[in-house]
Amino acid sequence: MDGTYLLGLGWILGLLMRAWPQGAGWGWGVPLGLGLLGSLLCRKRPRWVRTWLAMGLVGWIAWGYLGWRQPFPGPTDISLLAPQQGISIVGEITSEPRLTRSERLQFWLQAEQC
Repeated sequence: MDGTYLLGLGWILGLLMRAWPQGAGWGWGVPLGLGLLGSLLCRKRPRWVRTWLAMGLVGWIAWGYLGWRQPFPGPTDISLLAPQQGISIVGEITSEPRLTRSERLQFWLQAEQC
């Protein structure tokens, strides 16, 4: 088995741990822990020890990368009000409506009153 597969597995595992709701806080430790465990089990083969440690490091980097690149709404984002029922927003449309890929209309609204 080539070590490249382990590095790819580490990357995928790191991304999955970040995407899993319970793994967002402590999920970074899973790829690192598996890398350390694998390196301890392969002590007689120094090349595999390095590969397992690299797999854990790659998974940890993937976990952090997805958290860094994942967008989140700002404090003034209108999507924070969406779960509430009966919201009326008054404002002025500041852009021409356009059709998105999912066949929905998209436009910019300058809100004046919520």
